[in-house]
Amino acid sequence: MNRECRELEVMRTTAAAGDLSGEEAARLEAHLVACVACREALARDREMIDLVRLPPVGATESLLLADLPARTLSALKRRERRRGLFRRYLAGAAVAAAMVLALLTPAVLRNHPSRIIPAPPAATEVAWQEPDLDTLWSESAVLDSSTGSSSTGSTISDAVLDAYDEGTGI
Repeated sequence: MNRECRELEVMRTTAAAGDLSGEEAARLEAHLVACVACREALARDREMIDLVRLPPVGATESLLLADLPARTLSALKRRERRRGLFRRYLAGAAVAAAMVLALLTPAVLRNHPSRIIPAPPAATEVAWQEPDLDTLWSESAVLDSSTGSSSTGSTISDAVLDAYDEGTGI
């Protein structure tokens, strides 16, 4: 196979399919007169194309193919309608589930008070203040000696005061 054969290879396969015409067909015919290898290759190409070529369309097939675009379009529209209905159904189910959840949440939380986190103490509460000991001492009637307590009472009061002074407590 020479250089000219390689250049004409595409034209040869096009001619085998029956689609070559004009100036290219004349050039290929001139080459085929002189080249036996290209004539044999053209015969093989025509045989292969004849094997894969579809038969002509019959009357029944023509009827089926005539309304194919209309049937395809109607099938696509049906599918889109079904898809739209399914989407609307899913959206409705989601809205219903959200409403049920919104209605049941307070009842569930009311039955489980341990899950509710208590609010932090308000900032307006008064902080604890240490009492004034002199005021407490003067208002105390138990340790007051002017009430005329008995000697037993004063002994107990003295023991309490001594323990308090030593820091050991009662």
